[in-house]
Amino acid sequence: MNKKELGLRIKTLRKGKGLSQKELATLMGYKDVSTITKIETGINDITTENLYKLADILSISVFDILDKIDEIKPIYPNLKFHTFCYIKSVVTNPNIIVGDYSYYEDIDEGPESFEKHVTHHYDFMGDKLIIGKFCSIARGVEFVMNGANHMLDSLTAYPFEIIDEFKGLSKPFGQRGNRGDTIVGNDVWIGQNATILPGVHIGDGAIIGANAVVSKDIPPYSIAVGNPIEVKKYRFNKETIDLLLKLKWWDKDIEVIKEIIPYISDNNIETSIKYIKERFKL
Repeated sequence: MNKKELGLRIKTLRKGKGLSQKELATLMGYKDVSTITKIETGINDITTENLYKLADILSISVFDILDKIDEIKPIYPNLKFHTFCYIKSVVTNPNIIVGDYSYYEDIDEGPESFEKHVTHHYDFMGDKLIIGKFCSIARGVEFVMNGANHMLDSLTAYPFEIIDEFKGLSKPFGQRGNRGDTIVGNDVWIGQNATILPGVHIGDGAIIGANAVVSKDIPPYSIAVGNPIEVKKYRFNKETIDLLLKLKWWDKDIEVIKEIIPYISDNNIETSIKYIKERFKL
């Protein structure tokens, strides 16, 4: 969203609340009404701090100001904190596919560095990293892709094919070292410094413990930890897991998701399940 679009949005919201430019300027603490005029016409930008102040004055969310113009999400889910970002907004590699609202947190290198943590991802391998919606990925998580694999079914594991002097003398590496796409489901939480190895599938709703090495597929709604990775338990009973997998709340319209957030984030599981069954006739 550029300054002109943002200014137009602010003007529309101000008028919707029945405020004059002078009244809004006073509430914002601006000495001159021309400041509001310049913001609304796109001449001046508005600071992050004042954007939050404006949202409070209008009794709306910051995202009600930012997201009504188009479907593009801002880089940072919370404009006060730049330690985590929407992954979809910062990746450039077409072989990294990320769903809406999934974020990466990294206070050390900055969350914009996510792509640096997807290693050995070479075009000639053709593999993809696919991450679903509403995933939470902590700092230091590494996705090791198929380009890191060495051949295990021959007398040597040395990758002669990538050494110019030996090119053409061994079978093409890509034919033997590719374990397929790495897939992370929806609503997955991956703890700090976990390592995800090539070709694994992590199911919807799974939780991966800190420092884990994910070397095999992880079932939906399980909690898995350690090196080698081990499923310690399931988050819910089979009936509840089946219900959640049928519901697929992450694929609902965003207004429906907002409606059910109080229930899916409540620790009174029994009440939440009852609501979901009635609301969606499951």
